[in-house]
Amino acid sequence: MESLPSPKECLEILRKQDVPGHIIAHSVMVANVGLSIARALNAKCNFLLSEETILPACLLHDVKKMECIERGCDHAQEGFRFLKAMNLLEIAHMVRQHYSLDPENKDFTRIKDVHLVYYADNRVKHNEIVSLDERFSDLMVRYGKDKATLASLKRRLSETKDLERAIFAPLNLDPSDLELLVDEFLSSTQHDPTIQYLTKAWRGRWETRLPFSATRHS
Repeated sequence: MESLPSPKECLEILRKQDVPGHIIAHSVMVANVGLSIARALNAKCNFLLSEETILPACLLHDVKKMECIERGCDHAQEGFRFLKAMNLLEIAHMVRQHYSLDPENKDFTRIKDVHLVYYADNRVKHNEIVSLDERFSDLMVRYGKDKATLASLKRRLSETKDLERAIFAPLNLDPSDLELLVDEFLSSTQHDPTIQYLTKAWRGRWETRLPFSATRHS
């Protein structure tokens, strides 16, 4: 079983890779979303999702984003190669799929850790929780420069809505309740002695907080 990096170690990796503050802030909010959903599904529906795996995968999913913007490469694939070289294979495969799931992971009858990393990223625009329609509308404006890319994004939106229904149906919640779910999670863990908050302001106005287990992630 591979040793997973703590939140502090993840942020140190991001800093060493010169990841800018706004991407770190986005990644922290993705982690908040992924953990909130995982905690709710585990507690209310007896799922067995691994918060300890979801957390670093969310934090590191864009570790090569800025580098690939500058170099013109695929940041999911580059992130995979980078994390694989660090012997973080499970996380590497999640990062590789954070914007395009492997065919075998497009069956949503059983929600997996990789689904929550993928879904959480698709609900966070910059460092704000938004609907899938708003998130993909932004992606289409920024990246849908040709018919093939636009068609791919539309297919991804349809697939992600299928995943969304599979996530929220067992919770008896509407996807629009996600922000309340995150707020509830953060509030419920605020006084838990095993939970700490990692709070950091990035480039002035970027500020968010990340819950993590102090016993596991010291």
